[in-house]
Amino acid sequence: MQIICLGGVTLASGGEEHSLESVNKVYVMENPKENVWKEDVPMPLECHNVIGSNLDGNIYIFGGFRTQTMDQIVNTTFYNKKKMVWEPLGDLPKEAVGFVVAICGNI
Repeated sequence: MQIICLGGVTLASGGEEHSLESVNKVYVMENPKENVWKEDVPMPLECHNVIGSNLDGNIYIFGGFRTQTMDQIVNTTFYNKKKMVWEPLGDLPKEAVGFVVAICGNI
């Protein structure tokens, strides 16, 4: 079992006291009993409030925000586990956040 944590918001380095910035970091915990996180291949875009889903070890990411501008993100991407790279999937039909993703059948 893996636990994957990706994206999010952190305090901006060198910014104003209360300024935030999105991150593209990805962390993986292989064994929850050991409680050890390792940094993995970063996402191609800094973002937060993304929607994620996992199918066969591939991570699919949809929507979200960029903190600095609060622009909604339309591009989608997935982590190709075999190639160990993030690849584009295409754009959402419209900018959106807060939706649900269900993967049905084979991709």
